[in-house]
Amino acid sequence: MKTIAPHRFVALSCRFMLVLVCLSLCSCGSAALVRVMKEDPRDNSRYVSLGNAELAGEANVYRDGRRLPVSLPYQLQSGDVIQTGPDAVAIVRLPEGKEIILDSNTRVRLGSFFVEFGRILSRVRGFFEAESENVIAGVEGTEFIFELTRDRSVAVTVLDGTVVCKSKIRSWQVRLNRGEVFYSQHPNLVSPGKRLATPKELDDIRRWIQKIEGTSRLVEPEPGYCCLEGKVFPSTREKCKGTFFLDQAQARKACQPSPPPDQHGYCCLNGNVFSSTREKCKGTFFLDQAQARKACRPAVPEKTY
Repeated sequence: MKTIAPHRFVALSCRFMLVLVCLSLCSCGSAALVRVMKEDPRDNSRYVSLGNAELAGEANVYRDGRRLPVSLPYQLQSGDVIQTGPDAVAIVRLPEGKEIILDSNTRVRLGSFFVEFGRILSRVRGFFEAESENVIAGVEGTEFIFELTRDRSVAVTVLDGTVVCKSKIRSWQVRLNRGEVFYSQHPNLVSPGKRLATPKELDDIRRWIQKIEGTSRLVEPEPGYCCLEGKVFPSTREKCKGTFFLDQAQARKACQPSPPPDQHGYCCLNGNVFSSTREKCKGTFFLDQAQARKACRPAVPEKTY
């Protein structure tokens, strides 16, 4: 799986730190490396699970600079470094159904979830915060991709739910919904960019996830509540086409009816803001003109694989 081309997104600090709030990763039993998979040499559309004897070079765990002998499932500690090989993916399981999936050629350090390079898929149940030295991203019941290349480019793509990215040193705040991409330039002193993910980008991500799930089911279906078009009903995360919640009261509080398609407002498309309806807007729709002008940025080129 290739990462984004160097020109794809503006640079952000490669010391982007995901702080897993309320997960207490510093405790020994809070996170575990539970599965490592490698591309099937006979069929690159699927992965095959690796046994303990096959892990060396595919997924390594380092502690104090020393590579550790690993047997799955392996309990991780604060400060542990995990690095995947060129064809392997690894799954770190956190409490309460949370999982972080490390793509190939990815390196992270625990204590916080410090991404040095590569791509992760975060699958969240309940509240979760990600933090860099200057940016905080708070999410609720969501799934998103965070990608950081060796040239320090970054992209956050929301697959489900909502992500709110805020500056710790400035006043800007960006709310991302399903299908939107966030990108920012270190040291995050100016307003970052936001755009819609292209169909190809989303299709590529979905194929990658299907490739992982085709190897083995990562999480058993978890009952909860789905918010769709202002209605709340019992569902599992897999079946929910809207926003998934574990708590019914929380779902009812957060769930709002979808605005009518003929609602008038302002559309941001390729850096331009103009009057439009939600239905006709092919970019990002805003009700407030000032907010649209403040947040609107030119589109960045489509990802090249």
